[in-house]
Amino acid sequence: ALPASIIYILAVHMGAAVFSRFLMITERLYAKKIKRMEWNWISFFNLLFCAILLAPNILFAVKYKQELPAGNLLFEIVEQIGRYASIIFLILPIGIWKFDFSSKIFFFVYLLGNIALLIAYLIIWKVWFTGKTSKKLVFFLLSAIPTGIFLFCGITLQHWLLILSAIIFGIGHIGNTIIKTKKI
Repeated sequence: ALPASIIYILAVHMGAAVFSRFLMITERLYAKKIKRMEWNWISFFNLLFCAILLAPNILFAVKYKQELPAGNLLFEIVEQIGRYASIIFLILPIGIWKFDFSSKIFFFVYLLGNIALLIAYLIIWKVWFTGKTSKKLVFFLLSAIPTGIFLFCGITLQHWLLILSAIIFGIGHIGNTIIKTKKI
């Protein structure tokens, strides 16, 4: 049997190869068809980002919900309003006509930036589940990175309602995390 570290390295390299191929195919498709990158009423890329973002949270909620201290009710409410508003604005172009990019370069900045943030987020979750670091640091990073993802998407998509909801989410999520980690 292979050690877990070798399996992890192989998975990362295979993921990089698949992602590289995905970028080449995407660039070929969009380079020939349109000069301006756009989606109409729903963003399936953003839906995929949300699913990846939520998957470890669901696993955590099922496995560890009873172990966390209670947070501040006001921060909890602000966090949930910001979270659901960010998810809705990320998937549906509410407040803007459509999701679009003025060039392929902006699309690839958006795509690569989000993938880098999601990979960092998943690595931090892996660190959490293996228990090899400070819980306070991990909790802070797990609250800051999703805020960064929502903000990055809002900025690159020029979706001002998404930026506003990401800021609201960040205030609630990071604030609540700070309160919870003081109790650990």
